[in-house]
Amino acid sequence: VTPIPIAGSDYHVASGQRLFSVGCNHGSDATVMPGQLRAVNKYMGPENLVVSGQPVDGRSGGGLFSYDGKLVGVCNAADPELNEGLYAAYASVHRLLDDAKLSFVYAKPRARRVPEAIAREPERLPRDPIADRTLSGIRQRDERGSRPAIADDTERTLARGAEGVEPAGAEVICIIRPKNRPDAESQVVVLDRPSRDFINRLNQERTQQDSRQTTQMRIDTRKPLRR
Repeated sequence: VTPIPIAGSDYHVASGQRLFSVGCNHGSDATVMPGQLRAVNKYMGPENLVVSGQPVDGRSGGGLFSYDGKLVGVCNAADPELNEGLYAAYASVHRLLDDAKLSFVYAKPRARRVPEAIAREPERLPRDPIADRTLSGIRQRDERGSRPAIADDTERTLARGAEGVEPAGAEVICIIRPKNRPDAESQVVVLDRPSRDFINRLNQERTQQDSRQTTQMRIDTRKPLRR
């Protein structure tokens, strides 16, 4: 048996729409009763639909369906004077399912977005000479343990590697690490489809880095200090 899906929150019904209900007249076998939607939320209270045709005893609890295969209501009352049936609308059904923590019955599964930047485990990355040299530099600490000792020429090589690269055939590997926490774990991010704008921004950042003057004092530990 294939269940009929419940109309979702984005489903809309309109007056005059052809619908049909299924129910058991006075407890007999189930039958189909066609009708037309006459009103939406005609009565106060929970969301409701009014459909032409009076349902008789025994049809309460039967489903109201659209011809595109959606459950849009449940029969619960009749108006003999107007020859109409009153049905709980699908929004009311949603609320009952939510209260029972069964929202998955009607909710559409959310499409999972695949981000452009996907973080992978370092051991799963393809071997890359530039990345290997950078990772090796991260592991090297100076004697004070304040900052990883990474050679300047390696940093410049990473930045200049973006020059003349076409995004369609490029893969960018970024290593993110905090400067003031040498023991913190580094994060490796792979951009397997970098945009042309990203490549241009990377080149601009390299140019700005080269133009900056550092005020950091560097001491050559290979030479003895003179007193």
